[in-house]
Amino acid sequence: MSTTEMKEDIHILLEQVEDSYVEAIHTLLNNHVGKQDDPIVSYDIDGNPQYASQMRDIYLKELEAVKNGDFITHEEYKKQPKPWLTKPTK
Repeated sequence: MSTTEMKEDIHILLEQVEDSYVEAIHTLLNNHVGKQDDPIVSYDIDGNPQYASQMRDIYLKELEAVKNGDFITHEEYKKQPKPWLTKPTK
C-alpha cells in the first residue's frame, strides 16, 4: 500500500473508531508535527498542549516581573492563610 493510499485509508478508519482513539491519534500526530517547528513542552490541566514558544513568553514575562520586584518572599508566603489545609465547616 502506498503512502497516499494509507492517508486515504486513515480518513475512512477514523470515522469508524471511538472518540478516545481519535484523541490519541490526534495527540500522536500533533506531537510529531509540533516537534518539527515548536515542540510541546507540557500540557495544561485540560490536556491542551503548551508549546515551547508560549512557555518561553510566559517565563520571560515572569522573569521581568521578578526583576521589577513583583514577588513575595518565602517567609511572606508561609504567613499567608492556607484554606485548603482546614476542614470546611458545615
